[in-house]
Amino acid sequence: MNDNIKRAFLFDCPIDLVTYEKVLSCTDSWILNNDPKTRLIFAQNPEKVMTSLENKELNKALNQADILIPDGNGVVWALKKQGYKLEGRVTGIDLMHKLLKQAQQLSVGVYILGGKEHVVKKAVDKIKEDYPNITISGYHNGYFHDTEKIISDINSSKASILFTALGSPKQELFLTEHVNKLSVNVSMGIGGSLDVISGEVKRAPKWAQNLKLEWFYRIVTDPKRMKRGLKIPKFIVKVLFKSH
Repeated sequence: MNDNIKRAFLFDCPIDLVTYEKVLSCTDSWILNNDPKTRLIFAQNPEKVMTSLENKELNKALNQADILIPDGNGVVWALKKQGYKLEGRVTGIDLMHKLLKQAQQLSVGVYILGGKEHVVKKAVDKIKEDYPNITISGYHNGYFHDTEKIISDINSSKASILFTALGSPKQELFLTEHVNKLSVNVSMGIGGSLDVISGEVKRAPKWAQNLKLEWFYRIVTDPKRMKRGLKIPKFIVKVLFKSH
C-alpha cells in the first residue's frame, strides 16, 4: 500500500479512500521514477468483498495491492455509513481510460492481457482509435497455459502499464502470484472492461448509474450474473446489521 493513501476496512476487506486524481498522481510517480517494483491496482465492489470473506486467497491478494479503488456504489455507501470520508466512486473502466490517456501523454507502452481473442483485438483497435498516439506494446487473450511465456512476452514488450482482464478472483491471484516476475511499473485488474470497450457488452446507461442500479441492470441484461448479483443484497444486509 502507498503510505500517502488511507486504507479502510469492511469486514476485514481493504478499500482505499482515493480519488481519480490521487491514483493518477501515484501512477505518474511510479512510471516517471521507473519504480523497480510492479505496483498493483485492484477494484473493490460489494461482490468482491463478499467473495473475499469466503476466499482467503483472494483476501490475501487484495491486501497485497498498492491501491484498492472504491469501484462499487455499495462500498462507497458502506464506508460513508461507517464514518469514512470519501468523494465517491472510482470506477475501474473510467480509471482505465484515464490511465490510457496518461500512458499516451507520457509516451509509455501498454500491454493488455485477457478476454477472448476477438474481444481483445476489437478492444485494442478501439483504444488505438480513441488514443491515436498511444503505444500498444502487446496484447494476448486470457486463454493460455504457459504462464512463464506470457510473463516473458509482457516484460520483453517494455510496457509500463499492464491491464489484466482475467475476471475476479483469477486476475488478482495471477498478479499477486507473479508480481515479482513482472517488469511493468503498474498493473491493474480490469475485470470485464474489455467487453465494454470492444462493444461486446454495453455499459449501464446513465440513468442506471445515477440511480446506483448498475448491478441490477447487469443482472437483467445478463441473467448469467444472477448468482454473483445476489451477493449485493447480502452485502447490504451485512452492512446494515454490522454482522461479522
